[in-house]
Amino acid sequence: MSRYAIEPGGVASVLAGVDSDLGDLASHDAAVLAAAEASLAAVGSSKARPGLERFLDAYRTTVPGLHEGITAAHVAAMSATQAYVDADAEMAAKTPSPDSGAGR
Repeated sequence: MSRYAIEPGGVASVLAGVDSDLGDLASHDAAVLAAAEASLAAVGSSKARPGLERFLDAYRTTVPGLHEGITAAHVAAMSATQAYVDADAEMAAKTPSPDSGAGR
C-alpha cells in the first residue's frame, strides 16, 4: 500500500493563487476586448472588419468559458479536499487509540 496525504491548507493556498490569477485573467480579457473594439472602430467598413468581427465573436466566449471551467475545478477540489478531511476524521474516530487497551 502506498502512502499519500492531502494537506488542506496547501490545497487552499494553491486555490487562492488560482483565484488571484483568475482575477488577472479577467482584467486582461477586458483589455483585449477593449482593444478589439477599438480596432473595429479604426477599420470602419474596410475589408478587415469581417475578420475582426469573427475574431471578436469567437473571443467573447473564450475567457468566460475558461472562467467557468476554472471555477468548477475550484469547487471540485475544495469538495474533494473536504471529503478527504471528513473521511480522515471518521476513520480516526473509529480507530482505537493505543491507550484504550483494544486488541489486548
